[in-house]
Amino acid sequence: MIHVCSLLLFALAALPCGRVRVNQQNQLRNCTLEADVKFAGAVIPKNSIVFFTSDGVIKKTFLARDTAIAGHVCRGGGDAWETGFYPSGRLRLCWLAKDETIDGIPCRRATILADVIGGRVGVWLHENGRLAHCEAATSFTVGSCRVKKGDTVNSDAAGNIGVRGVTCGRTSSH
Repeated sequence: MIHVCSLLLFALAALPCGRVRVNQQNQLRNCTLEADVKFAGAVIPKNSIVFFTSDGVIKKTFLARDTAIAGHVCRGGGDAWETGFYPSGRLRLCWLAKDETIDGIPCRRATILADVIGGRVGVWLHENGRLAHCEAATSFTVGSCRVKKGDTVNSDAAGNIGVRGVTCGRTSSH
């Protein structure tokens, strides 16, 4: 049974929800979109599953198809690839549909095989939009470090790069 509170959330968010799930406290948990929805400057496609915080804020989605969000093409197609958002609506997590250079770092696209073998192919962004974490798509040098394809690359919000626990410096794009 859906409570009036959950229905109010639908009205406030203006989301065309089809299938709806609530948690044990009868708060909106997720819904499947019945139409494309504009959110955070992107269009979240029909049939995507959107998840909410207990306050009714969108926190993540399983995109129905590959979708451009904040300049990155995030993987879609079922519930294999989570796309996450900060409470502000800015992109937090994206599983790239293709290799992409972000803040001067070549980041690896997400595949099931890469995720199983590497385990860290999701791209995490800081709320300011800068790269926080990705797996290197190619080998390259940044500052004092030689980064190998498949290495986990970390970056703080100011753009300082770290690999294998070593602070390397900054990329030329910062």
